This record gives sequence, structure tokens and C-alpha cells, in this order.
Amino acid sequence: MLRRSSRLSRRQDRISEIPDEVLTHILSFLTTRSAIGTSLLAKRFRGVWLNVESIVVMGEYVSDHISDHRLKRFIDHVMEKREEAAPGEFHPIKSFCFEVKYFARDMALGLSHLASWLTISIKKNLQNLRLHMKSISCYNVIYPMLPMAVSGCKGLVDLELVHFSLVGFSFDGIEFSLLQNLVLKLVLFDSKSFLAFLAKCKAVKKLKLIGIDLSFEKDKSFEKDSTEDFSIDPLPKLNSAVFSECSLHNFPFQLLALSESLHFSCEDFNPYKLIEDGSAMAFLQIPTFERLKSLNFKGTRDSVLQILSCSPNLQILIFTQDSFATEWNGEDDGNFVKPDNIPKCMSSITNCIVQSIITTRDMSLLNYLLGNAVNLRTLDIGIEKGKSKSISEKDLSDTWKASRICEVTFS
Repeated sequence: MLRRSSRLSRRQDRISEIPDEVLTHILSFLTTRSAIGTSLLAKRFRGVWLNVESIVVMGEYVSDHISDHRLKRFIDHVMEKREEAAPGEFHPIKSFCFEVKYFARDMALGLSHLASWLTISIKKNLQNLRLHMKSISCYNVIYPMLPMAVSGCKGLVDLELVHFSLVGFSFDGIEFSLLQNLVLKLVLFDSKSFLAFLAKCKAVKKLKLIGIDLSFEKDKSFEKDSTEDFSIDPLPKLNSAVFSECSLHNFPFQLLALSESLHFSCEDFNPYKLIEDGSAMAFLQIPTFERLKSLNFKGTRDSVLQILSCSPNLQILIFTQDSFATEWNGEDDGNFVKPDNIPKCMSSITNCIVQSIITTRDMSLLNYLLGNAVNLRTLDIGIEKGKSKSISEKDLSDTWKASRICEVTFS
């Protein structure tokens, strides 16, 4: 019995020896509700959560006024306790994460509460903000308007918005001059609100857009007379941009002209459209990507060649052939149209990955890369398994290689 008690005391001593800074750092990886729950584990943990510089509300579900009241009371209690723990002292809230599911009828209440919590957090040096209010409805999906309190978050470094609407949102007086990382998922825009929003984010280094309609085909805001108030100059500090499941017809690619890394995984990325006589014409205005070093692209062969022709200093190419888009746009017949001029990047590309190669008809692009990329070191070819007439190493054995050091592998 004495041995057991001595072991327990030693364990308690080890916990008591852990510095507050380490415990606080550990608790910062938990939700606020879980962090508070650690106070029941040992006396050493009591009150430590008050020093965590983040509020994380995730996995919550609001189905009626009662659950909404409980959530509001909980977060209000957290805010009050933080103030009581150190009266008169500055207790920063550097990170605020709010991910809650609402029934449509309770969404308005949640938005009013969220606005008040954001106002408090902004005064506490808020730097990282993630908001996700998903509506649960059997009939339709509601995109709540972004709370105006966000306009006061001038010290933000990281911003992630999920499932909001910014159509008609007023950006007057807003300036995200310190914002470096921006993630937008399932956010509704029109071209006017989109350009106005990015005009306030000139310091963005990493941009990620998921599931957003950026076609603006029926929106006249990109016409010359309608864009006088908005700058479509390149984002000056942009290092990388990721577009996943986005519609990009008529998107102002000039915004991305200074990026060093681009990732496009969009089904409708096609540089051509059919006109009345049945022929095709280019309609995407692609700028010259002078700084672009890495391109990860999913689409058709014609699309990737158009971007290659505008990327003179590209070094790494990852291309995934979209078989559905290829068939839809008529590339499946094996007719591969080579550019009139060899892209300048054929002298700078060193590593290339080509995925979802299905049949020998897809060899045209491989032959083009091998025959023109003079400094290519590696070419990894990903073949869809189980497909008939798949290519093999023998099919490329007679292909002339512009690079003597190129190593071709199959995966």
C-alpha cells in the first residue's frame, strides 16, 4: 500500500513539475469545452485553461432555442471567467474558432451571439479566425451573411470562412492589411463582392478556395464600365493559390500573376468555348506567370498547354488528366494540337508527374514533354490500372528525349 501511494505521489510530482507554458500549449490543441474538462483530472490542471490564448467551439449542434441558450451561456461564461482570472490585466484571445451546426430557424440568433463574441475577441488581439455556421434544413441550404463585426478584425493573420454569403456585403472601412493566409470554402460571391474583398487583402501569401462559383457569367461587374472602382492588379505578396471544385469561367487570373505555386483541380477549367460556326476560340485571359515555379493542374491537355505557354520559369509540373473533361471537349479522338511555339518553360522544367494516363492515345502529351523539356530530370507516369490498352515502358522506348538525364518511371 505504501509503495502504491509513493508511486502515485511521484506521478503527481511529475505533473506538478510541468511548466504552465507547456500545459497551456497542450490544452491549446483541444476545444475549449474539453480544455475546461481537464480541470477534473488533477488539481494541477485547475485554471490552466484560462491561460489558453484561443477559444475553440467545434462539434456543437443547435436544434432549438434551448440548445442555443446553453451554447450562448457557455461561451459567455468562458469570456467572464477569463476576465475574473486576471482583473485589470490584458488576457489575449489570439485565435477564435466557431464551427456550429444550426437549424435554419435558429441561424439569426446564432449570428447575433457570434457578433458579440467577435467584438470581445477583436479587443483581445484576435489574429486567427475560423467561422463555419452550417444550416441544417430539409428543404434548402441557407448561407448566412457574414457578421459585420468581422470588419473590425484588422489584426487578422489567418482567416477561414466556410458556408457564408458575401453577396452585397459592404467592405467600406475594412482593411485586412496583415492577413497572410485566406481560406474560403462554400462562400457565395458575386464579382463585385469578390473583387472588393480581395482588394482588402493585399498582404495575402496563401490563398485557398474550395467549392466556390467564380464564373460570374451572368454578372456584368467584370465589364469595363463596372470595374472602374476595383483593381484587378496582381496580389503583390501571393506565394501560392489553390482552387478546388471551383467554377472559373471569366475568372480574373491576373490576380494570380505573381504567385510561385498554383494548384487547379476544377472540372470546368477549359480555355476554349464553341462559337456559332462550331469552331473553338480561346476565352480565358491567362496572364504571364513570371514567378510560377510549381503547377499542380487537373484538366485537359489543351488547358495545361495554355498555362505552360504563360509560365516561362516553371520547374515542377504535376498534371492529372481529367478523362471526363477530355471526352466532353473532344480530345479523346487522339488529335493532339501542338502549340505553334515551344513554351519557354520547356527549358526550365526539371520534374514532371503525369497522372491518370489511360490509353496509348494519351502518349501525345508524354511525347511532347519528353521531346522538348531539355532539362527534365524525372518523369513519373501514373497509369489508371484496370484500363484496356494502357501504355507501358515499351511504348516510350522509341520516343526521342531532349534531356539525356531524364529518368522515366511508372506508378
